[in-house]
Amino acid sequence: MLMVGALSVISGPAESAPGDSRALGTRGVGALTLQGQELADEEQRDRGAIDHSNPEATPVVLVHGFASDPVMWRGAERVLQEAGYATFAIAWEPEKGMDIGDAAQRVLAPAIDAALAGAGYRTSRPFHAIGHSTGGLLLRWLVEQDPFNHFTYASLTLLSTPNHGARTGVGHIACDTFRQPWRSIGCDLIPGSEVLEALGTSLQDGAPRTLSIGVETVPNLLPAPLFDGDGDGKAHSHDNAVMAESAWLEGATFRIWRGKRTRSHFTVACSSTVIGWVIEHMMGREVPPQEKGRLTSGDLCRD
Repeated sequence: MLMVGALSVISGPAESAPGDSRALGTRGVGALTLQGQELADEEQRDRGAIDHSNPEATPVVLVHGFASDPVMWRGAERVLQEAGYATFAIAWEPEKGMDIGDAAQRVLAPAIDAALAGAGYRTSRPFHAIGHSTGGLLLRWLVEQDPFNHFTYASLTLLSTPNHGARTGVGHIACDTFRQPWRSIGCDLIPGSEVLEALGTSLQDGAPRTLSIGVETVPNLLPAPLFDGDGDGKAHSHDNAVMAESAWLEGATFRIWRGKRTRSHFTVACSSTVIGWVIEHMMGREVPPQEKGRLTSGDLCRD
């Protein structure tokens, strides 16, 4: 099965993504022995640990990507809460025919507003925003293009977000063949799309502090030429969905995570290394580059 964007907790029965509680990587081999209700109970206990009752905690809004699900954030949420943040993993799905701009303003913004207000936060309260893949493009749209200026952002983090387009062919696949209501969003992932041209590849003046993390993994299951997004003469490969340097954004801090795990487009949010970088960024600290080579990263979704 080819993986598209932040596919596919809910996209089909053929294969579960690591962000899905049904995937082998979620709890290790032992997860296969759990009966359905036991697995659901375990997942609920994990998510039930997230406490929104502390009004002093700084909110963190987490936005999943293409045809995905908030469950992908379960490991990250736990670590962020332990660090003192209140986390809000937002579920969103476009209506048929919506592009990224429409979905950002008409679906995501109201969902964020409702989640924060429901926990007693004023929408004027600054929050940290973290987007995975296509979710990062929706957040960029709200930050840079939203005419209503819905929110105030303390920081922005983009994980494997295709600012230059996916560049692995998955945008074309999604645009041509993926199920509705996601197909139009898939078309936006093609390099040169109207949405990507509107967003550009540079932060606008007044944008929040931004960290963008590209992901490079082995083996590469999709044959695609290396891409040099930042123009430094060093091209990189991809995470089986998005080119690592497609995440590069002029004006943002840029890092590449090189993991040893396959399907890392999905597992980046489960990496203890990556979430550690995110916390450093939210605290206003320098995010160190990864050492050379591919490092084993703790799996926050398997604990």
